[in-house]
Amino acid sequence: MAVIDLSQLPPPQIVDVPDFETLLSERKAEFVALFPADEQEAVARTLMLESEPVVKMLQENVYRSCCCASGLTRRRKP
Repeated sequence: MAVIDLSQLPPPQIVDVPDFETLLSERKAEFVALFPADEQEAVARTLMLESEPVVKMLQENVYRSCCCASGLTRRRKP
């Protein structure tokens, strides 16, 4: 059987590269959509504040999603 030298192959093309800012914007939009229409504008303004606790939670969630998608997750020791 012939041996294939994998180093000679081109790097694989990644189909979907996670983008933090894009995912964060999507999550914020989904969060705003959970509120009644008459409250959505106020919630959207609140999400513009970096210091808002829910923004921190959304950022952490997106960061974890990006890490999982890129294979950067830590393995926990038993």
